[in-house]
Amino acid sequence: MNLFKKKPLPPLKQAIALINEAVEIAYKHQRNKQYMPTKSDLELFKRIEQLLSSASNTAAYIDRCMQQRAAGEPEGSKKWHNNEVFDYHYPP
Repeated sequence: MNLFKKKPLPPLKQAIALINEAVEIAYKHQRNKQYMPTKSDLELFKRIEQLLSSASNTAAYIDRCMQQRAAGEPEGSKKWHNNEVFDYHYPP
């Protein structure tokens, strides 16, 4: 019997814990040498990989914006707010 409630994790640490938990759930299948995936299981493993890849790109963007915010810089790609970066800025 547990008499003490666990203190909830701060939201960002909770997000990290959930990602780790998801990967561990999938990894248990790989370590189980008796497990033979079905076609639908293989599709789900592929979906996990795709979602994590997409989430990684989104997390990198969020991280960059937060780094910029912490440094007092405008957030996002410099091409949107710095005319010296000419990717999408044409000469007048």
